[in-house]
Amino acid sequence: MAQWRNVGLRGRPQLLQQAWLVPELAPGRDAMMGLRVRKLVEGSFWHQLGLAEGDLLEQVNGDSMDSMDRWQKLLRAAETDQQISVVVRRAGRRLRFHTKTVPSRGSP
Repeated sequence: MAQWRNVGLRGRPQLLQQAWLVPELAPGRDAMMGLRVRKLVEGSFWHQLGLAEGDLLEQVNGDSMDSMDRWQKLLRAAETDQQISVVVRRAGRRLRFHTKTVPSRGSP
């Protein structure tokens, strides 16, 4: 389990600058299969979580990434949750990563 320490850098603008995640649609359908990692900043929250360029992010905290509403929920989880679990598809294999965040100083 990774541990993300730069909690102060988890605000939405910073998270959106750290990776380029693009919705991936099922072939011939409008159904979203997940978020494809196109670019990733080394050492970022997403990188430390276990994502790599080319991965398909399929689940976060047990929820499928099958809509833009779920993408918004992912951003909220990345900003606030203390434990985050993701499932990615990499080179045909499903991988699961977990992280536990460390609250910033002065947090209850």
